[in-house]
Amino acid sequence: MALTQVPIELSSTPGIVDNSNATAITIDSSENVMVNRTSVFTTAKMEIQSDAGDASTLALNSIDTDGSILEFYKAGTAVGSIGSISGVVSNIVLDPRSSVKGAGIAGASNSASEGIINPTDRTGALADGAISLGGSSTRWKDLYLSGGVVFGSTGGAVTSKTLDDYEEGTWTPTIGQGTISSNYARYIKVGNIITVSGFIHTFSNRTSSSAVAIGGLPFVSNSQAVAVGATLSRYINAGTGGDPVMYTAVSNSVVHPYVMTKAGNYGNVLHSDLDNSNANIYFSITYEV
Repeated sequence: MALTQVPIELSSTPGIVDNSNATAITIDSSENVMVNRTSVFTTAKMEIQSDAGDASTLALNSIDTDGSILEFYKAGTAVGSIGSISGVVSNIVLDPRSSVKGAGIAGASNSASEGIINPTDRTGALADGAISLGGSSTRWKDLYLSGGVVFGSTGGAVTSKTLDDYEEGTWTPTIGQGTISSNYARYIKVGNIITVSGFIHTFSNRTSSSAVAIGGLPFVSNSQAVAVGATLSRYINAGTGGDPVMYTAVSNSVVHPYVMTKAGNYGNVLHSDLDNSNANIYFSITYEV
């Protein structure tokens, strides 16, 4: 339908008035309604296209109270809506069914530098601890974060509920005297707790009276606490006998194998204690970084 006369009034109460000599609205033989177009560009029944620079193609303004501004229906049943909250932010209701909890999202901000996407219920109201992201059979794949994951309340004297790091990798041990030519060493870091493990089989110095010191830890221990871990050394000849353990001091990237006895005596494991060519060291230790 092209209105070319100025003006055209279709009734005593004007419904459509055309004040230009160009086509404003087109309804084709398939009953497609096109605004500012004369041919369809989608298979939709109604198209609106704007060429007014940066202006919006469609603007909807509610002058009443907060709530739904745009509603979506399928076969007469509401399936979603877009509305406003507190007159300053919008919400999108994705499941408005009254028979279930429903779900949606809403915009918000903590500050000028941090925005938030909040969960909502079926009415668009903010919902705390009630909306899940994905399900057991509809899982998201990967989650990429620049910050951390903050968990719910826990008991005791909580100092942090944020998990801000997880990492797995390998590292290359060194030994106090000589070189290592055969080893396997890995680490897992969860937050500020790291567990390192390794196996050292072939190293060059088996005669020195110096203490064995395994260096090259992937992270330096913190300045608050020492850590003790387990060590198993085959064919060890340490004179003190007893059980081998691994020890690291504060602010350190070196671990030291010791031999502890039930009487509380301990002694360093020396290079010469590993003089057997089959002697090797298995170890694991967990410490804070």
